[in-house]
Amino acid sequence: MSINKRILFFLLISFLVFLPIYGHIQENDFNYNKHEKIINKEFYAPFQYRYVSYFINFSLANMFLFLGKGIAITLSTFLINFILCFFSIILFDRLLNEYKTTEKNFIIMLFLLIICFMRFSPSCTLIPIDNMINLFFIIAGLIFIKKNDFKKLILTVFLGSFFREAILILVFIYFILNRNEIKKTIFLAISGIVPLLSIRLFFGKFLYRYSLIRIFYFSFDRIMTTLIYLVPFLILIYLSYLGKKVYRESFYSKIWLAIPFYLIIIILIGMPRETRLFLPLLPVMSPLIYEYIKKI
Repeated sequence: MSINKRILFFLLISFLVFLPIYGHIQENDFNYNKHEKIINKEFYAPFQYRYVSYFINFSLANMFLFLGKGIAITLSTFLINFILCFFSIILFDRLLNEYKTTEKNFIIMLFLLIICFMRFSPSCTLIPIDNMINLFFIIAGLIFIKKNDFKKLILTVFLGSFFREAILILVFIYFILNRNEIKKTIFLAISGIVPLLSIRLFFGKFLYRYSLIRIFYFSFDRIMTTLIYLVPFLILIYLSYLGKKVYRESFYSKIWLAIPFYLIIIILIGMPRETRLFLPLLPVMSPLIYEYIKKI
């Protein structure tokens, strides 16, 4: 497949992955009003800390207000996620530079199939754009870690921190690979923590509280959601572990420890059913799952 055909293919599948399906397009104004409250600093944390991404989405949605507020915000979310997905795939393709084109295509399709599965979750029919922005920065950061380009990695973590805290997983990954570079690791962490703290200080709140009791709160809805959405992800994580054992010397095997570390954090904050939170793991999981499948 030529480069131009591959780019068109990536463009098409990115469009299809985030295409709103029946029931996704909301004609009510709730989501639009939520964005408006965040922009006006009237909403609660942690959404208020995603100010930049909500501002971008809200600004684009205002161009489609003639369609109605609900449809406008749905359309803007779709367009931004579609574009971000496309550029994330382009970056992911570069990250997978040790694989042949056919192998890259298989890994990328696996990557996108998992995102499609996420979108079936009731909480993720419309994935907020900050999650996809975060994914884009994480893939970029992995490329710079792989190339040992520390200056660009610092810039990536700094910019990514204005959108989501999950970007700090790059600090942990860098530490896994460079345990003797304590000073650099600390400096990298500071480059991510400073924007996070500045946003919190700007809104007059330093921290928001996660209720750990949510982990122990059982209901039929939560149990079913866990079985339907979390268990498959646990299976995928286990398959990535098997892939790690198959190909121990790969870049992805060396940083596999970031997967259980991140998973524990998701469980501790009591939000495992928010499948979109697993997005940062996909660039590491997908190649390892492929390695396992290849050996079957």
